[in-house]
Amino acid sequence: MARIVSLPGSEPVGRFEQEVVDRIRTGLPDAWTLFPNFTLKQPGRDALEYDGVLFGPHAVYVLEAKEWFGHLSGDDTEWLLNGKPRACPMLTVNHKAKVLKNLLAAPRGVWVAPVLVLPDRATVAVGGGWTESITTLGKLVAHLTDTKRVP
Repeated sequence: MARIVSLPGSEPVGRFEQEVVDRIRTGLPDAWTLFPNFTLKQPGRDALEYDGVLFGPHAVYVLEAKEWFGHLSGDDTEWLLNGKPRACPMLTVNHKAKVLKNLLAAPRGVWVAPVLVLPDRATVAVGGGWTESITTLGKLVAHLTDTKRVP
């Protein structure tokens, strides 16, 4: 079982974030450690809320859980959820990944990657560069453990 480290005052927000935590806990071995829902404050900058940061043997993942149902389509910047415009969260999640990598002083070669997790009932038709960073809850463990994704 993956290790879950809850920082003081950090708890999953909502049912779906808890489902993501539970899937990671039961689906990944003990070599993995998840820090769910915490805020990171940089001096002179706005605080960043992380749905989860997962440390694994081959990568560090910054997780964003969105309880979006229906059909998600779009490209690198503009998304539609059931035909209605939605801001692409990947730009923000990618920024969080870069900030985290910098604050950890992660050595060159440590892969810190954004991952958007959606419910299984979501259908994803997003093209562009973010396609490989999106998964559903049922495919999450396979996505995270696929070492071929790591450059």
